[in-house]
Amino acid sequence: MEEKNLNKERKRIKAVELWKNKFKISGICITLKCSRAWLYKWLGRYRLNEPASRCTRQDGQNWYKEQSRRPTTIKKKIDHRIEELVIETRKQLMITHFMQYGPQAIYYSLEMRGITSPPVWSIARMKLLEASFEVSE
Repeated sequence: MEEKNLNKERKRIKAVELWKNKFKISGICITLKCSRAWLYKWLGRYRLNEPASRCTRQDGQNWYKEQSRRPTTIKKKIDHRIEELVIETRKQLMITHFMQYGPQAIYYSLEMRGITSPPVWSIARMKLLEASFEVSE
């Protein structure tokens, strides 16, 4: 796997070297058997990291390395305080005899107390609830 990544990196560096030596874009694509989109992607990354560029990136000379595609933030993550509140509500509902304690019951209980709760499907999806779902006897 490591060798495969090295070959990809060499191909990227070679493409930029050919471009710097004034080869035509179509000629580079034919020589390296790559698409124009691929070539423009790596030329763009190279240009961002050129020393003369004002908007250089922090990774410096590693423009030819693959970047992570993982999102930097999770937009729909539920706040930690809300998660704790949902867990506490579930525990209270479980203690009460003949009371339902599923996601809909938790949602309804929070709304009745005047607390804005996450949607029912978010409550059902919460992984922290899994530990509190176990009924201890």
